[in-house]
Amino acid sequence: MAAETLDSKTRFKRLRAEIQATSGPPVVTNSGDQLQVIAGVGTAVTLTLTAEDASGSNTGITYELVEAPSGVTISGAEISWSDAVYAATGTLSVKVSDTNSISIVHTVQVGICDCQNSGE
Repeated sequence: MAAETLDSKTRFKRLRAEIQATSGPPVVTNSGDQLQVIAGVGTAVTLTLTAEDASGSNTGITYELVEAPSGVTISGAEISWSDAVYAATGTLSVKVSDTNSISIVHTVQVGICDCQNSGE
């Protein structure tokens, strides 16, 4: 019986490794590790993340807000910052998961600039 249990655990580990190898964690494709947003004071800011799994599909990708400055919300892949204030900065972390429940936490540093002349 002990040998069967060990074999079952070994098979489970191998199966899990195979699934992860064919469907690694999702990758956010449109955001680096920094976001600089140019907006007027009190202006609402909206960003849309895009991500795909290891097979290149974006079907079934989900997004969950983990950490964010005050006023930030998420709905699907759309991130909204309702009370952007001058020179506001902070950390924005979003958990991105695929249909196999494999996930990553994507973190960026965000900044709001109440810049004139398109940020110049």
